[in-house]
Amino acid sequence: MTKTNSKQWGDKSRFYIPNEDARTVRAALNLLDASPRRPVFVGGSGMVLLDALSELPRLEEIAFVDISEFQVAYFKSLLLALKGCSTPSALTGWFSEIIYPQLHYHFSKGRGHEYPLEGVLQALKELFHIRFFFEEEPLDGIKPLLGRIRVHEQDIAAFLTEPARDYDFAYLSNVPDYLPQERLPDLFAACRLRGAPVYLLLTEACPDAGKVRAAWERVGYREHPATGDLTEQNSGLGAFNLKRVWNRRGRVVLLMPC
Repeated sequence: MTKTNSKQWGDKSRFYIPNEDARTVRAALNLLDASPRRPVFVGGSGMVLLDALSELPRLEEIAFVDISEFQVAYFKSLLLALKGCSTPSALTGWFSEIIYPQLHYHFSKGRGHEYPLEGVLQALKELFHIRFFFEEEPLDGIKPLLGRIRVHEQDIAAFLTEPARDYDFAYLSNVPDYLPQERLPDLFAACRLRGAPVYLLLTEACPDAGKVRAAWERVGYREHPATGDLTEQNSGLGAFNLKRVWNRRGRVVLLMPC
């Protein structure tokens, strides 16, 4: 995710499925005044990015960015599976046969957690609201847009602050939990320069949420009035009431340029 944590994200944390609620991200995109044409998404499993494609009717290009070599390789394998699977059942079959054994080994041997396949698929559908694994229409809608995805193995903050980058929406997930706080002003300033709305999660792992807020307010961002509603519906990372090993309590923040 960031250069300072590349070893942690590359070696210890592997995201085979998201831990965020894609339904909430879709809802946030529908609140924007204009549909993004060139959004940037923090990578992870890439499933939230893919699920969001159906909410981007004006899409020209979408960027997947992750510092982890594993996550980049995993996302590329998911893209290949999407190209080769014509039905949701074929895609879940690929996941069950190819990906789940890797997930099971990683969590059982490395972390001492057991996640049965049926539980993983249930979470994918009911907690994280990823539709294209289970519904034909979302899967069919994704396929024509795969060629518009650009994959970058890079630090998200460095990517967003490069002067030549052209984007109009930034999906940061819980980057403020990990990004050194001295880098926040430049990150928000770069997004504000482009007039890009920003979606992020502030969780209990954030070292100083007040400094994060001060950094976005200083460059001219305000929270969207529906931010509280997004937080209330969230059933993934940053939800108030979920008591699960992977969850951190927090809130959703949708930032709009003032």
